[in-house]
Amino acid sequence: MIAIYCRKCGKPLPDDAAFCVHCGAKVVSTRPQETPKPSGGADLHSRADALRSACARSEPLQKAQVFLRRKWPVVLLAAILLLIVIAGTAVYWNNTRCAYSGCSNKAEYGRYCARHVCLAAGCTNPRTAGSSYCYAHQAPTYSAIVDLDIGPVDLSTNSSYTIATGTVTNNGSHTYTFVKVKGTFEDSSGTVVDTDWTYVVGSEGLAPGETKSYRLSVPKDYTIRSCTVSILDYD
Repeated sequence: MIAIYCRKCGKPLPDDAAFCVHCGAKVVSTRPQETPKPSGGADLHSRADALRSACARSEPLQKAQVFLRRKWPVVLLAAILLLIVIAGTAVYWNNTRCAYSGCSNKAEYGRYCARHVCLAAGCTNPRTAGSSYCYAHQAPTYSAIVDLDIGPVDLSTNSSYTIATGTVTNNGSHTYTFVKVKGTFEDSSGTVVDTDWTYVVGSEGLAPGETKSYRLSVPKDYTIRSCTVSILDYD
């Protein structure tokens, strides 16, 4: 039992006294108050709050699962389309490059670039080793291109263009019309930088023994070191 004393006069008091029996002052209790224990209802409320908190944390995961269950056909279709696009891009890139082994130039004539396609008019076959023509056009009967002789090519520049000039001479016995030449401008490693083409003659024709000049040009590029000129077409 805890003894109680009057705060005013300091004398002892009965345990249940509300006023001091000695001086009449009001007694102020100094006993520690007990904290009430939670009832069963408060405990249930606490558990309910914890459950709601756990549900709130798991709500984004539940929404994601519902989304995937509802939208998986769309997601699958998008993935398939992406794979098709990637595969198509790879095929396109492979088909637009020259098919000649080790060449990275663009395929401009069928599957080959200007450096590796047969120079016979309209032919898109690859050149054979050491020749400017394919197997089909190396026969002696195919002499039209051989009759048209391309002279040395002069390379120059001005303020805007890199220019290639030269001549074509008809060494045969037939007059050729609409003779078309193409220039392949290359850098020091032989990589194609740019191309240009032009007609040496039109309907007036190139008679036997006659020589005509041509001029090819591309935008000025300091990496260009040479230009290979070939006959593309004629009548």
